[in-house]
Amino acid sequence: MAKIYTPRWIKEKRTPQFWAAPTPSNPFNLAGHGSKQYLWGNVPALDILNLKDNEGITSIGDINLLFAASGDLRNVVKTVATVPEDYSGGSVVVVNDFNFAIVARNVILLLIAMVFDPDDATPLMIHLWYSATISSLMLKMIRESILPYIEDVCVKIQYKPDSVAQAKTFRINDRSLRVVLRKLEWFALKKALGVPDGLNLEEAKSIRRRTTMASTRKDFVDRALYCQPPAMRTGVVRFREDGTLLPYGVSHALFDTPNP
Repeated sequence: MAKIYTPRWIKEKRTPQFWAAPTPSNPFNLAGHGSKQYLWGNVPALDILNLKDNEGITSIGDINLLFAASGDLRNVVKTVATVPEDYSGGSVVVVNDFNFAIVARNVILLLIAMVFDPDDATPLMIHLWYSATISSLMLKMIRESILPYIEDVCVKIQYKPDSVAQAKTFRINDRSLRVVLRKLEWFALKKALGVPDGLNLEEAKSIRRRTTMASTRKDFVDRALYCQPPAMRTGVVRFREDGTLLPYGVSHALFDTPNP
């Protein structure tokens, strides 16, 4: 484990990719890579309420939040988690995004948070959110507990036009989740809860590496690694290569199923 990381552009004695001169066809020096999807956000999670420095923790009324073009749920989770446990007011959180893959994942994660107790929901959400592979038990739990909610909607709207928006409110305990999707998106959401035909473990990891280890981004990765302590750097590289979010050195044997 080297104390100081030497970026590849130094070893290869060349100009790093992020210093490349802009061209008329590429004025911002952008390079496409991976599956053209947004795995996660590119900035840290933000608490948009910041109660202690704004309204104050003890004087808040009902909370209404809008996360327009939200991307993943990091800001939602960060914000809601900072609300005091003894808060007794009402709260409405609206989340949307133009990318259906992100919307589908957000809906599934929110349903998991509502259906399972926290000890079970936490690892399910973490690995569905961040890992290229999950355990077969995790997939079984998700399909048995979440899929019936989606299937029920699909049965009821099967004769509706594909492009018509259909709303469904899921009520679980004292919480509710209202989802508005077009009919074809409801059926795509149902499909998202199963491993695609022909997708095996290695292919799932390969798809992830096309983004996390893309050759067109290697200098950007090296720039980030250069600023990290050796132990953190080793873990980051392992995660980028393997795609499963686990402590370094922990066995991956149980993670035998592609993340749908």
